[in-house]
Amino acid sequence: MMEGWIKTYRELQNHWIWKNDKYLKGWLWFLFRANHTENKILIGTEFIDIKRGEFITSISKICEATGMKAQSTRTFLRLLETDKMINKQTTSKLTKITISNYEYYQGDQQTKNKRTNKPKTSVQQTCNTVVTTDKNEENNNNEKKYKNIPPTIEEIKLRIEERLITSFTAEAFFAHYNSNGWMVGKNKMKDWDSALTTWNTKKYNNENGSGNNKRSIKHTDKLWN
Repeated sequence: MMEGWIKTYRELQNHWIWKNDKYLKGWLWFLFRANHTENKILIGTEFIDIKRGEFITSISKICEATGMKAQSTRTFLRLLETDKMINKQTTSKLTKITISNYEYYQGDQQTKNKRTNKPKTSVQQTCNTVVTTDKNEENNNNEKKYKNIPPTIEEIKLRIEERLITSFTAEAFFAHYNSNGWMVGKNKMKDWDSALTTWNTKKYNNENGSGNNKRSIKHTDKLWN
């Protein structure tokens, strides 16, 4: 049994891997399997050097670990390579997987600070940088994103899921504001995330509003007087 732990990041929930249970299981298995120290293993009569962030596997082993069929596993590996999340080297005897930027994301904080300017993969080893300067930049980008009018339905869906809003759908929100030219009253909408807050508040008040409470109080008064 493997021991120890790995680092994962909340932004993984926004990545394409999160939307497929077997892909997610496969990616986490890759991180579990990756060597955290350099090692040398014997394959047949040949020694293979395995660096930190690398591991030896095969299609059959990945299938066994994830429950995927062989063709699905090959597709999964191709997607990871295309997204620059891994580098795969295959011979007649073995497949060696290298996790991209493993040291940057699984290393200590001092290592991260030294390599802040390193080009990142699209996943950024589960899409999030823990360096403070990058976090501030992310917050600024989010503010700009919510001012991008009109948003797409997919952007609205994602934000609704992040905020755990269940009182209305992204389609209803988009249809309403798209039909009126993205106007809020007489003014052009400036921040659609704020509009989500307003909509959610109105829906809540309509379902649990003071009007119903007032009617209930008046009715009770009549019963007692």
